[in-house]
Amino acid sequence: MRLSIREISRAIQSLVVVTLCVASNAAIAQTWDIFVLEQLRCEQDPSPGPIIQSLSEAGAIDVSANLGYDSTSCFRIKGTVEIAGLKVNSVCGFEEDSEQRARYPDIFYRGPGTSPGQFISFGTSANDDVVAQWYFDNIGTRHLNEAISSEWTNIGDRTEVACSSWFSG
Repeated sequence: MRLSIREISRAIQSLVVVTLCVASNAAIAQTWDIFVLEQLRCEQDPSPGPIIQSLSEAGAIDVSANLGYDSTSCFRIKGTVEIAGLKVNSVCGFEEDSEQRARYPDIFYRGPGTSPGQFISFGTSANDDVVAQWYFDNIGTRHLNEAISSEWTNIGDRTEVACSSWFSG
């Protein structure tokens, strides 16, 4: 039986929470990195719910402080959260699936107008060339040009790395 990315996401959600709480455990930190990098690899539409929920449960974000707009949910990260060595300052996402959105009512909402598309993004203060090298080292070249933005980011970070249904697959 092959599991969907959402089922895998749910299965390791508790490991992600522990990863954020116990950063010294290298094996668990590696699990967080693998899970998030898989989402950012963007071979299929991302599943932002478990990532954002785990950050909330670990106290890294406050879901009541949603900085989002136009159906996009964005949160500033408190403390140090890294993805394979890249320190991230924010997380944004949108869940297209109304059933999945209903599972995370404190995170996702659906405003009027055009959907922003299914996505997950992380903002960082690193320069875009540093993020591009990080992406190349950890993910490769797939979607490299679409995944990294420094001209436009969701909530004003210097650079953002993302996976979107607009370029996944």
